[in-house]
Amino acid sequence: MKRIVILTIMAALLLPVTTSAQSGNAFGGFGYYQPGLQFFMPNNLNNYFPIDYPLVDFNSYYDAGGGFAVFYNFIIGGEGGSYRGGSFVNGNRKVDLSGEFSAIKMGYTVYKKRGLMIYPLLGFVRQSMTIYVHQVNQAESFNRVLENPNIASTLVLQNANLTISAAFMYEVFGAKKDNMVNGMVVGMEAGYQLPAFGSGKWTYDNGPIMSTTAPVFDLPGFFLRLIIGGGGLYVK
Repeated sequence: MKRIVILTIMAALLLPVTTSAQSGNAFGGFGYYQPGLQFFMPNNLNNYFPIDYPLVDFNSYYDAGGGFAVFYNFIIGGEGGSYRGGSFVNGNRKVDLSGEFSAIKMGYTVYKKRGLMIYPLLGFVRQSMTIYVHQVNQAESFNRVLENPNIASTLVLQNANLTISAAFMYEVFGAKKDNMVNGMVVGMEAGYQLPAFGSGKWTYDNGPIMSTTAPVFDLPGFFLRLIIGGGGLYVK
């Protein structure tokens, strides 16, 4: 997986040197839906859990939407979406992992011809990881819930990251010429999320956690995402 991502990014960056098909200035824009997989490689979260907690893994399903504009071959846009890391159970203890993010992305079209566009991207990401710790769902008396409000707690880590990636889109329906495309596109993006800026901010049930007690935790890792959308591009 690591070699595939690195080779894809290198190919996108080297295309301007190896082909003349990128000549001309491109203008346009696209919107898209982007499902995929995020292969996080965090510091081991299990090290911070008590022994009776389940073992967890935060490789997650990624679900997002976004769009970008193209102006003189330069790309600027944004994305937003969520991660679903799964649920993990040990005895009566359950841990649910999820997350949300928003991103600003910038890039450059290095290849554009007959419906195919290839472009590297640099992204600035603000994200949160949510750890919901609770008992396996079971009936409880009203008084027990009031007497023991900590039956469930929510921990949230917020931080910021950079991503580097390479992507391509190909038009499958619509008008297609050497200097213009518009219609439905499909494609793929592959990249790597770099380690976060600083240690991030931890909260619990919307209250702050003392920084001296919070675990040092990060979410770098590779990702692979589909692109399904539409738009148009004009080259002159």
